[in-house]
Amino acid sequence: MDPRYALFIWASYGLSALVVVWNLWSPRRVRNELRQRLSERAEDESERSGEA
Repeated sequence: MDPRYALFIWASYGLSALVVVWNLWSPRRVRNELRQRLSERAEDESERSGEA
């Protein structure tokens, strides 16, 4: 077997693994950032309602 072919196969596996990891990590990161912003907004609103 040609060594370049093996390199191509392993590079394809590696790229596929990166895509799978990205597809698992990216939505979780966005969801966590959204939750953090919403909790900060809720804290700000509760502080404002407590001042009034």
